[in-house]
Amino acid sequence: MKFFNSSLTAQKGQTVFNRWLLQTVAKAIRYGVIGASCALIDLGLFAFFVSVTSFSPVIINVFTYFIGTLLSFYTNARFTFCCNDKMFRRASLFFFAAVVGLSLSSFLLHAAPWLGIGVITMKIISMIFVFGVQFSFNNFVTFG
Repeated sequence: MKFFNSSLTAQKGQTVFNRWLLQTVAKAIRYGVIGASCALIDLGLFAFFVSVTSFSPVIINVFTYFIGTLLSFYTNARFTFCCNDKMFRRASLFFFAAVVGLSLSSFLLHAAPWLGIGVITMKIISMIFVFGVQFSFNNFVTFG
């Protein structure tokens, strides 16, 4: 199933680079929509488990982040990158990118006060930066 592709398909006579760019933008849009959806599921599960259990929020965060990442891997493999081979290798690389993204985001949030940037502003900056890093890695390495 290919969605978000109809308005971004290459027309006859376009260069190979233009076609590649349009395909990459379409993948980035799908990747972003899936990522945002999985982040909302992560947040919803986190809020639920914090309210009904006595577990540490950090432990709950690790659990719900894992669930969100697993769902993101499956849906991106299927709908964004249309892959169903070498799934263990791809999942390992996808989770590696997720841990790197979480680490980068945490580092930037930790550095925010020293840089004189508000935490919410830095969170937005980190989300944009991490999206670029993770999409690039997953597009060219994990599913490339």
